[in-house]
Amino acid sequence: MNARHAARELALLTLFQSEKQGRKSDQKDGQTDDKSEKGAIPQKPFEELEAPQRVIHEMVLASVRALSDQASEQVQDAAKSLSAVSQYLVDLEYRHADNQELSMHEPVKPVALPNSRELLEKIEDCLQAAEYLAEAQRIPELMALAKQPKVQTFAVKLVQRAHGNQAHLDETLSRFCQDWHIDRLNKMDRTLLRLALTEILYFPDIATGVTINETVELAKQFSMPEGHRFINGVLGKIAEALEEGTLTPVEDASASTEAVDTQMDTLVESVLDTGTAG
Repeated sequence: MNARHAARELALLTLFQSEKQGRKSDQKDGQTDDKSEKGAIPQKPFEELEAPQRVIHEMVLASVRALSDQASEQVQDAAKSLSAVSQYLVDLEYRHADNQELSMHEPVKPVALPNSRELLEKIEDCLQAAEYLAEAQRIPELMALAKQPKVQTFAVKLVQRAHGNQAHLDETLSRFCQDWHIDRLNKMDRTLLRLALTEILYFPDIATGVTINETVELAKQFSMPEGHRFINGVLGKIAEALEEGTLTPVEDASASTEAVDTQMDTLVESVLDTGTAG
């Protein structure tokens, strides 16, 4: 995992969480939830913050804490899955007719395994447990990279650009999502597409192909099983539009700074109101 990949992942999780928080806030009509959870962002009055960027920074760090909690849960889930499979095999032996009449001093006899379908289900449980462990092992590397200033800086810039220009991003994406309105996409796919388009339009120094490849990899990790194919298809159309000249990057990314600043207050207030990143 390189620094930019880590920054993209942090930005993705931060944007995803901020949208979820914003929607919760809307549903509650401005009511706040005072419950504290692991990974919660510190509750501070807006006027006491040094700058909106500081809140974004805290959101990124909160995403890291949430990932740490997730890793712990995944290790526990893996242990439970393996324990359940082990107990299943033990029960299979003890309950078999060949072992029903054994005395306490006789060793348990090996028995034939059940039908292939039932065995395959148990193997799938073990594979799922292995995936949990593999994902948990990835978290420490991400957390270590997240402490690097260049990773934090790039993640913050991505979050600021994506949130500050969300209306323009959604309008642009709607041109390329055939038969799908942007609001009807699931939250993760919508966030992935917004983040990718942010890079394409506002970070022209990053090759479009690199952005697409990185986004597809993130989709494989965070989206639905076939989500990465949809993401790749939409971004492929965007790449074609860039080549044809029907879509162009923002020439002066700094020109949208005002939009970022005006919309950043909404994001800050949403985060401070809901206060949870888990």
